[in-house]
Amino acid sequence: MAEKGLNFYEILRVDPKADLREIIVAIKKMRKFDKHGSYAATINRIEEILTDHKKRAVYDRENGFVEGVNDLDDDLGFLDIDVDTFETHYSQQQNYKHDIRQELEKKSSLNAQSQHGVGSMRRSINFGRVVIFFVLLLAVLVGVVFSKPMLEKYKAEEQVASAVNEIHNAEEQVENYIRENAIFPDDLSLISSNSNYQLTLDGDNLRIVLRFQGDVVDDLQGAEITSTFVTKPNLTEWLCEPGQYFPTDLTIKGCY
Repeated sequence: MAEKGLNFYEILRVDPKADLREIIVAIKKMRKFDKHGSYAATINRIEEILTDHKKRAVYDRENGFVEGVNDLDDDLGFLDIDVDTFETHYSQQQNYKHDIRQELEKKSSLNAQSQHGVGSMRRSINFGRVVIFFVLLLAVLVGVVFSKPMLEKYKAEEQVASAVNEIHNAEEQVENYIRENAIFPDDLSLISSNSNYQLTLDGDNLRIVLRFQGDVVDDLQGAEITSTFVTKPNLTEWLCEPGQYFPTDLTIKGCY
C-alpha cells in the first residue's frame, strides 16, 4: 500500500514545494529531537519517500499535492504508526495529521529538566560535603585550642613529680654526708639524673634548692622547689615546699 493520506510535509513542517535541501535539513532536525529513536521507523520512511524524486512524485500525486491521477496500484500500504503516541486527526479525504515535532520537543524538554535536576542534586551533595568538612575542621581546631592548656598542665604535674624524686635523691646524698662527717655540709656537689633540674646546696640555710630548666613547660621555667633540713629533739626531717616563681595552680605531691 502507498502512504496515501499521511502528510509527510506537515510532519516535517515544510512546504509541499520544498526543495531536496530543505527536506534533508528538516529530517536531520527531527532525528536530533528523537534522541531515543522512538520514531526512527517513521523518519526513515519519510526520508525514503521524499528524497527519491520518483517516489516523491507518486506520493504527491496520491495525496493531492500536485494535479494528476494515480497511475500506480495502492499496494504500498500505510506506515505502522502508534496512534497512542501521535495526535491524529481524520478529514473527509482520510488525511492524517501528525505533530511528531511537538512530541519530540516535549521529550527533549523533559530530558533537559531531568538533567538539570540531577545537576542540582550533585551541586547540593558537593556543597553538603564542603560544609561537613569545614564543621569537622572547626571542631578539631576548637579541640586543639581548648585541650592545649589541659595537656600543658598535665605535663607540668608530671615534671613536678619527677622533680620531687630528684629532691629526695639529693636529701639522701646530704644525709650520707652527715653520717660520715657528723655535720651538715657547707658545700656539696649534688648529682641530678635529669638535666631539666638543677640542684644546689644552700649550706647557710640548711636546704636544697631545685631549679627547673631545659625542656620543661613554660610555667615552670626558672621556678624552684626547696627542701629544708629541720632538727628537733630526737628528730630530724626535711621540709619540702614551693620556692620562688613556682606556679600557684600546681601542687607538690609526695614532698614531705
